[in-house]
Amino acid sequence: MAFEVEIPTKNEKNNMRLCLKHETQALHNNAEKLVDDLDIFKCQKEYIFWLRTMLRLHSRYALCCDEVAGAFGLRKNQTNLIAALQGDLQALSEECVDPIMRHNSTNFNKMIGITYVLEGSAMGAQILHKQAVKSGLVNVRYMNSLRENAHPRWSEFVEKLNQCTSGYNEIKSGAVLVFEDLISQLDEYNNE
Repeated sequence: MAFEVEIPTKNEKNNMRLCLKHETQALHNNAEKLVDDLDIFKCQKEYIFWLRTMLRLHSRYALCCDEVAGAFGLRKNQTNLIAALQGDLQALSEECVDPIMRHNSTNFNKMIGITYVLEGSAMGAQILHKQAVKSGLVNVRYMNSLRENAHPRWSEFVEKLNQCTSGYNEIKSGAVLVFEDLISQLDEYNNE
């Protein structure tokens, strides 16, 4: 599932999304490879781990994402995504009691970067949803919630992101934070 790197040209320097995509591409590729290596649809253990990881990420960064969604005129959806993840885990007879250390940044630009990664993950959920259906999984509320309006929501988010004219380093630091958090969790599991 590797993507080609798009290097922003002189005319695209003000395209925040392309700049972020270019500068976080290695982290994105690393996270993608670790998810592929995990093979979340191979057996229930891997799928449960992946659901728990997504629950931790969405719970940890929910306040930031909802703050950005509100400012960008998007529907706040973190509560629904967290409920869908909990529902999927409960349907698999798993408890959802992981203690979550919430990240509540006061830097709005950093929150935008955090949201960039989590909103972008909805696009990848469409691919994962197809794999889940092929593997016969029925507890895919989380992926269904993500893919319901992924394209229009992503387009709206990117439009607002590209209107940001300052704070690039803070935005990038938020994106890097989430990618590194995800990679750390996946690395830990894959190295067990």
